[in-house]
Amino acid sequence: MIAKEATTPYLDDTASPTKDAMLRANSCICSRWRLCTIAERTARRQIDRKQMSPELVWVASNGDALAGQTAVEPSNRRSASRSRTGCFTCRLFRKRRIKCDEETPVCRRCVIGGHACRYGDLVPVSDAEIAAYRSRQDSSSTSPPSDMVRRPLLIEAEPPDWDYLQAIRYYHTIAKPLLVAQYGNIPDPLFKPHDATHFVCNALCSQLQSICKTRGRLLRMGEDPGLAALWTNCARYLLKIVTFINRCIESKSRERSSMAFNYMFTLMCFDLHLDSQLWLAHVKGFLVYSEHIGGAYAVMNWLPRPSLPFCRFFSKVIMYNTTMPPEEHFLQYSNYSDADIRTILELEFDEEIPCPIDIRLFIIHVTRLRHQVVTTDTPMSKLTEAIHALFKRLATFDVDTWAREDNPLGKETARDMGQLYRLAAWQYAIMTMPRSSTRSWAQKYEMQDGCHSDADPYDAFRLSKRFMLLANLRAIFPTLIYAASVKWPLLVAGVAVAADAPEDRDFIDQCLEALLSHPLSDGGVFLCLQRMRNFWDSGKTSWEDCFHEPVPAG
Repeated sequence: MIAKEATTPYLDDTASPTKDAMLRANSCICSRWRLCTIAERTARRQIDRKQMSPELVWVASNGDALAGQTAVEPSNRRSASRSRTGCFTCRLFRKRRIKCDEETPVCRRCVIGGHACRYGDLVPVSDAEIAAYRSRQDSSSTSPPSDMVRRPLLIEAEPPDWDYLQAIRYYHTIAKPLLVAQYGNIPDPLFKPHDATHFVCNALCSQLQSICKTRGRLLRMGEDPGLAALWTNCARYLLKIVTFINRCIESKSRERSSMAFNYMFTLMCFDLHLDSQLWLAHVKGFLVYSEHIGGAYAVMNWLPRPSLPFCRFFSKVIMYNTTMPPEEHFLQYSNYSDADIRTILELEFDEEIPCPIDIRLFIIHVTRLRHQVVTTDTPMSKLTEAIHALFKRLATFDVDTWAREDNPLGKETARDMGQLYRLAAWQYAIMTMPRSSTRSWAQKYEMQDGCHSDADPYDAFRLSKRFMLLANLRAIFPTLIYAASVKWPLLVAGVAVAADAPEDRDFIDQCLEALLSHPLSDGGVFLCLQRMRNFWDSGKTSWEDCFHEPVPAG
């Protein structure tokens, strides 16, 4: 049997509860109707709901059933909890006392009732307007008045998730202080919702880097069950980035193509913090996609200018080729002219490689000659001619003129960094080019500087440049704010001192350790430091022996 819901409170709210009133409440007695007993509730549950009809009778307060009489029709008012998180219509019409199911774009309650379903917050409405509307609701239709529906809506923005908030915190507490110390006051990013994935990935990289520093090694994806939550988060955002890249590629639009390079760069930087070679796959994908859309021509004429993500990625690839075996070099940009490369590098200044573009072009051509020496049968005379032409370009380059130009580093710092990279480029060429070609250049142009006639021109040339490179590093490194800007010169010097005094190797090792401790350094420093230590322990001295496997040196 079903009892009617009490329309009056069990107790008078204005009077203090008495013992008798509490007893009456506990015995389920009210002024007009009584609630059904436990037995009646059990019997009610056993009734098939399909057979329920208005013939059911209510139970009077005296316990007599009104048998043979038509049951009193229950009120049409539906009992449900008030909606506080659903659509605006269900929240405002409190008289209905129904709960919104929060379906979008229109909830089911509004569909059944014929109401206009709205999500978001209305412009503030006065109490008089609400009271007038509710009075009309009691007397007439239940649909919202047209004037209320036409009120302008303020669309409620979706609140950022916890990962995004942590990413913003990472920027303000870790990244920004270091950037301000390096570049002065800089504007904060806009933290747009569509850029949330980039900020979150940077924060995750910082977390991974901190764990790697504590353990002294790079981590493999999925290792250590205690990091299960971290790996789940990493996998979720890596999947988001891959999805973004695929959408950008499928769209075939200029803006989306530029965004694809940005996502590829984020993906590569993320995988540099893991013990894997996936960063190589991302570099290859970047180069293949660049050729797919038209290469340098697309960057300079088709993509929105400036295409900064492409330029940043391209700058890294140039330096990655220097620390890879010649057989595995990235050759997709081998058909780029010097003018094309100069145009690309001028679009953005890479703070991690503060090197004059003329020296970058020298490094590119030396790297191409490395590949040519190993993979072709080019006559030595032709190679020597090309090497001497390159050496002449580097010898005549004026660092002071470059430093006096509009340079974000400042005149003094730019001159020091330009001279350091020039010496590192000399040492790189000496160790990678054929010894006979380098010896003939040194004998013709370098032995005039007071060297002994009985000394080997090649050894004298190599030792002279190595000494100057180490002296510049010892003078500059303690003054650096961002140590990652000299990672490549440190690797060059590390190979150059392989057969020299242990204190020189200790200095390079300490510099790489300091670079690793920098909060903004990437996981490639781990690979570089590990490779350099293994190389020193092997007793070998050549560049190719050190970098027999790819290492991210940019």
